[in-house]
Amino acid sequence: MNEKEIELLKNNLAIVIQKNQEREAQALQGYQEQLKAINCLYDALENDPYATEEKAFLKKLEADTIEKMQDELNHEKGLLLEYVDLTGIEIKGD
Repeated sequence: MNEKEIELLKNNLAIVIQKNQEREAQALQGYQEQLKAINCLYDALENDPYATEEKAFLKKLEADTIEKMQDELNHEKGLLLEYVDLTGIEIKGD
C-alpha cells in the first residue's frame, strides 16, 4: 500500500472518529434535557410532604444522569485525543 492510500484510509478513520464525537455530543445534550426534566419535576414536588419516595428517586436519577454525562465527556475527550494522534493536528493553545 502506498503512502497516498494510507493517508486516504487515515482520513476515512478521522471522519469516523468525528462522527462518533458528534454522537457523544448528542447523547450529552439528551442527558442535559433529562437533567432539566428531573429538576423541574423535583421542584414541582419540593413542598409536597407526601412525595418523599419520589423526591428520593429523582435525586438518585439526577446523580445517575450526571454520572452518565461524565462518562460521555470522557468518551469525547478520548475521541479527541485519538483524532489528534491520528491526524497530527494539535489542539491550539490560548
